[in-house]
Amino acid sequence: MQPAQIYAFTPPGPLPGQSYVPFLQAFKMPDGKVEIRVRNDAGETNAIAVTVEEALKLSIALGAAKFGHDVVAARAERR
Repeated sequence: MQPAQIYAFTPPGPLPGQSYVPFLQAFKMPDGKVEIRVRNDAGETNAIAVTVEEALKLSIALGAAKFGHDVVAARAERR
């Protein structure tokens, strides 16, 4: 069984001064864990493997942070 990609985000780019386009990817691995891979704008790639439960907690935390950021940005626009 091969790893199955379950998420990917790549912003437009590269931006001025960047050599590489950063990315974030998540894969369901054959052992049942989720591997999260990231590449920064210098081209360095790193990965961690976490349990499905840990990946779910991370997803919820990132979603909550995004929602909070959107609320603060909307308030700032109204001022």
